[in-house]
Amino acid sequence: MTDKQRADFARVRTNQQHLAILITEILNFVRVGSGHMPYALADVKACEAMQHSIDLVEPLFARRGSSSTE
Repeated sequence: MTDKQRADFARVRTNQQHLAILITEILNFVRVGSGHMPYALADVKACEAMQHSIDLVEPLFARRGSSSTE
């Protein structure tokens, strides 16, 4: 396996984990909405959430930008 393939595989694995979390969250919302799951409200640090989002998509933008010049 080449270094590029390892990096691609790591990115796929990370994205798979994020998708699994999103699916779980969607299912949790359905459970809460149907009254089958208790919930508690909590504060979210918006700056941290935004930084996490930027960290996720920035490499994709960088890769997309470099591939468009090839």
